[in-house]
Amino acid sequence: MDFWCDDETYDEYLERWEWGIVNDSANFKDNPVSLFKKIGLYEYTYEMLLKFYGDKVTTDRIWDEIQFCKQMHELRPGQWELEFVPKKKILVKTNDKN
Repeated sequence: MDFWCDDETYDEYLERWEWGIVNDSANFKDNPVSLFKKIGLYEYTYEMLLKFYGDKVTTDRIWDEIQFCKQMHELRPGQWELEFVPKKKILVKTNDKN
């Protein structure tokens, strides 16, 4: 958690990594706009990517980048993600017998 100096900087870099995947040149396929959508970034399966790219080298590279970002979300969720996580209550046990 201490690798990034603050949450805002971490969130910004994580967002940049995700957009880097979306804007990878392999995702344009002679189109002016990327055919890869950020909103479904973590829903793509390896098989879907392999079918889309048509080659294992590109698929493996993009798959690894997606898995890296997914792991970063698991290790340190973005601030917007934490807003939707229910707060845990801490129960304190006392020895009061009354």
